Amino acid sequence: MVGNDPIMTRLFIGTLKGAAFDWFRSLPPNSINTWADLENLFLSRFYEDDTEVTMGNLLDTKQGPQEAIKDYIERF
Repeated sequence: MVGNDPIMTRLFIGTLKGAAFDWFRSLPPNSINTWADLENLFLSRFYEDDTEVTMGNLLDTKQGPQEAIKDYIERF
């Protein structure tokens, strides 16, 4: 499948759930034309390479008093 943008894109989209699927559905029509488009958009939304995650950071992450569980899980 490598190199076949339409198939790779459709297969990847089929794996999206929750916040990732909601994000995908919110994209403007025709905003993804290639696998590279999808990859760049997805990584810019869900990947932060400058954040150092340590066990301490994870253990210190707590749900806020009024924070919805969905928001907490996405932030976690």
